[in-house]
Amino acid sequence: MNLGGLYHDMGNSALGLKYYKIALDLAQKINHERLEKIALGNIGIIYENKGSFNDALQYFKKALSIGQKNGEKIGCGIAYIKIGQIFTYFKRSYALAFKTNLKLELSDSLDELISVYEKIGKDKEKQKYLKLKLKITKGTGIKI
Repeated sequence: MNLGGLYHDMGNSALGLKYYKIALDLAQKINHERLEKIALGNIGIIYENKGSFNDALQYFKKALSIGQKNGEKIGCGIAYIKIGQIFTYFKRSYALAFKTNLKLELSDSLDELISVYEKIGKDKEKQKYLKLKLKITKGTGIKI
């Protein structure tokens, strides 16, 4: 795991990701959930830094699940913070697209919010944004 952090800190996120995934695989093989959670979180951070927010969210959610299972309040808090940062980014993107009336960008922002709510199991919120997307994109030619 240290190699992943070293490469990531040196700006080589591809190698950092490679070594974090190796660490994740080893932690899973030896059933070391604490190290698995840390590797998942670090992988999520790399994806977040690359702008791959859905991938980041997937890893943060897995880390959160392990933390919740083991009653780790600090680990859960960190995962919640990272998930919240992604929500904030998507909501800001949505607000800006709405304010400027950019239909395609608004549609893309809604896609991201819909995806996030789906991944965390918030079906009511997902449906709310899906209905909004249908309303906004109606007659624009934007694919749903």
